[in-house]
Formats: sequence, C-alpha cells, structure tokens
Amino acid sequence: MDFNKRCIKCGSEDYYEYATYETKSNGLRTLLKCKTCGSCFSETQKTFMFNVKTPISKIALVLNARTEGMSFNATCRTHHVSAHTLQDWENKFGGIRDSLLL
Repeated sequence: MDFNKRCIKCGSEDYYEYATYETKSNGLRTLLKCKTCGSCFSETQKTFMFNVKTPISKIALVLNARTEGMSFNATCRTHHVSAHTLQDWENKFGGIRDSLLL
C-alpha cells in the first residue's frame, strides 16, 4: 500500500498543511492543500482510515473478539455494532488486523 500523500485531483506531492480539525473519536486531523491545483484534501483521503468515525480502539476490540472465535451475530450483539458495519470493518481492516491490535 502506498502511503505517500498525493493530491486527489492532479496527483502532485507538492502540498502544505492548510488547516486542522478535531474528530469526535480519532483526535486531530489535517487538511492539506495542493500547491499545484489548489484543491483541499484530507490526510486520510484514499487510505483505510478515510471516513472512519469509530475509535480505532473499538474496531480493534471487535475484530479481536472475532479472531478469538466469537460468532458474527454474537459480536454484533455484544459490542452494539450493526451487521453491515462489522462486515465493512472485516473487509476493510482484515488485512491489517495484526497492526491494529498492537
């Protein structure tokens, strides 16, 4: 996975920190502005963290429960997560589960 930040419109790596904002669960995030085309984009744009509203600690806890053998439906009930959300998390974070649990 490529972790180099690039402008989402022109692909340039020439950008600067434009502003910061606080998320409800995941702390401060930075908005970046491209020096080439002037578009603004989030530091998490096109990453696995894009548009994630739930704290990473809760996602890791839920995925760990699944790894330890808890059934899909029991995990949803116990951790108050919808089936659709859990399925999305397993698809999105399944490949990096070990990193999340560190």
